[in-house]
Amino acid sequence: MKYKTSKIQGQSAVEYMMLLAIVVVVVLVGFKSFMPRVGRAANTYFNTVSNGIMGKPVNASFIDSNRDKI
Repeated sequence: MKYKTSKIQGQSAVEYMMLLAIVVVVVLVGFKSFMPRVGRAANTYFNTVSNGIMGKPVNASFIDSNRDKI
């Protein structure tokens, strides 16, 4: 059976779109599992750099308990 070239090209386009859809799904699932770890790592890094620049945070309970002495 002979196919017209437009049918073959259309079939190829559909196959490429299906392949693209599978790649997009894999990437989105990967981001869903990967992004929370990246967020935690960035938060830890930010806190470490912030403590290095400004010093360790002050204990708020210490400030509240000594407020009347000031």
